Amino acid sequence: MGSQSRRVGLAAWMAAAIVFVLTGVADRLGYRFNETPSVPVGIWRVLPVNGPLERGQIVSVCPPPTGVFLEAKARGYLSTGSCPGGLEPMLKPIAALEGDVVEQTGEGLRMNGRLLPHSSAFPKQAMIGSPLDRGHRLDCAKAGSLHSANR
Repeated sequence: MGSQSRRVGLAAWMAAAIVFVLTGVADRLGYRFNETPSVPVGIWRVLPVNGPLERGQIVSVCPPPTGVFLEAKARGYLSTGSCPGGLEPMLKPIAALEGDVVEQTGEGLRMNGRLLPHSSAFPKQAMIGSPLDRGHRLDCAKAGSLHSANR
């Protein structure tokens, strides 16, 4: 029985190693697996942006390694990844563009005075631990390093 247990353990270790290597190769080739509700779950291919950014376009972004994102990682909301601070790249639809003004209100996010659908904060009971601190106003500046994502 001891040798059979060792074979099962070795097979599990080898399978984990293969998955780890394949995940690294896929990441270097621009493939991402999305498991969050921000965009549909599935495998996405990340390519450089060609042309101007548009609302609704799905992009891959590295969150800045600031307090709120590092706290989100510590709480398990974000995984470890290849972005600065060890944060994972995120796939997100573009809601605001250069020149737009985004404000956080009690109702949710407002862009140029209009309430964005489905942008209200989760109730405190739905949060793991306490809610994360949020900024109150963002004046959208010129985009930095964005990549478009296609399924």
